[in-house]
Amino acid sequence: MDSGQCFCSLRVPMDHPAVEGHFPNFPIIPGAVLLGWVWAAADALDMRILPEVRSVKYLQPIQPGDQLEIHFSRQGRGIQARIRKSDRMAAQFLLLCADKEAADEF
Repeated sequence: MDSGQCFCSLRVPMDHPAVEGHFPNFPIIPGAVLLGWVWAAADALDMRILPEVRSVKYLQPIQPGDQLEIHFSRQGRGIQARIRKSDRMAAQFLLLCADKEAADEF
């Protein structure tokens, strides 16, 4: 994390409960679940971020079985989280850091 960037990867479970009925014949992972994964990854990487999201963009659907990478980078007093799928941007979030020191440590 010294470079101000880091990432983690995950595969979306085929049987994730959030996709039941969301949507029939074209299951996608809801945005709230994606945000939850971003928070969990940030926590696992010991990032001190506040539960505040400054901006969100959903660019393509994420489905069960997709292989994802969540990339984090510093942006001012915030952390930008980008979810990539097959080398394409799928979603991005701007999260607020707990304090200036937390942003500088990242």
